[in-house]
Amino acid sequence: MKSKNRILLLSMILSIIFPYCAHAQNNMGSYTIKSVPHDKQIDKKAGYYYLYEKPGSTDEIKVDLVNDASTPKTMEIKITNAATNENGILDYTGDYQPTKLLKTPLTSIVTPIQKEITVPAKSTKRTSLNIKMPAQALSGIVLGSVQVTEKNKTEQTNQIIHNIYNYSIGIALSNTNEKDMYRHQSVELDSVVPKVRLGKKVIEANILNPNPYIFAKCKVSGQIIDLKKNKQVNEIKKDSVSIAPYSIFPLQFDWYKTNLKPGYYECKVQVEADSRTWNFTKKFVIEKKQAKQINEKSVFKVHIPRYLNVLYIVTTIMSFLFSFYIIVRQVKRRKGK
Repeated sequence: MKSKNRILLLSMILSIIFPYCAHAQNNMGSYTIKSVPHDKQIDKKAGYYYLYEKPGSTDEIKVDLVNDASTPKTMEIKITNAATNENGILDYTGDYQPTKLLKTPLTSIVTPIQKEITVPAKSTKRTSLNIKMPAQALSGIVLGSVQVTEKNKTEQTNQIIHNIYNYSIGIALSNTNEKDMYRHQSVELDSVVPKVRLGKKVIEANILNPNPYIFAKCKVSGQIIDLKKNKQVNEIKKDSVSIAPYSIFPLQFDWYKTNLKPGYYECKVQVEADSRTWNFTKKFVIEKKQAKQINEKSVFKVHIPRYLNVLYIVTTIMSFLFSFYIIVRQVKRRKGK
């Protein structure tokens, strides 16, 4: 009897939760982007465009937009530059500002012929991207991607669960017809800045790759020293870090629930790759006013959707009633004896 009652309770809870799960499943992207083989591909095995283009040349990249949904979809096409996110992963979202060293970004070379395309239901449409290489020869690679997003998905809707899906294919252009995308030439500690990032209090040590190659699969570690107390107050370690050409890797020391305190500090960073080590030290100051502003701005509330609150209340009531039912049955049985 206890086993049956538990199954009944579980079934009732699932009957409430399942519609939300099903609703989320039905809102999957239902579209994607596929590369079309190019005769100037340097690496034939790569799933992205790695093309040999001569200085001053023009060319064309073709991509297929696939709509698997039962309704038409209007897709937006844009070119983005490669960057590096706080996890040490190459980022093609276009959310990061390029550094001043990036004189010739991919966005200045590659242009989509159509910025918007409507693809009928259950069909595929092909579109093109124009390439116009600079007249002056470029060292290394120019890196970025072609990105596709369904139009109007950023608008507010009355759907319970709503996700935005972006699909992209990497693009690397080179003036030399050989595989030469990765090099551990050098890195620099560009700056150390206290700031608020995604609601978190962090000290951000910006590690710069000043070269036109990917600085890949390196180990990065760092420490923050309170100079007044001569004491380490934070540390971090990252493995398998890759830094895009001419981009910054924002190594973030998270302060979590502890408030930033004004004072004099020192940041030490170590980067290891190919049996080589780069060591950096930079002193910085956190002003009293600056610390106060960061601590206040970092306070944020986690918004819980209304349906989860309702679900919590319903399951709590059901659990109480079920427990009450079991207790009453046990009392009756004892009286019956």
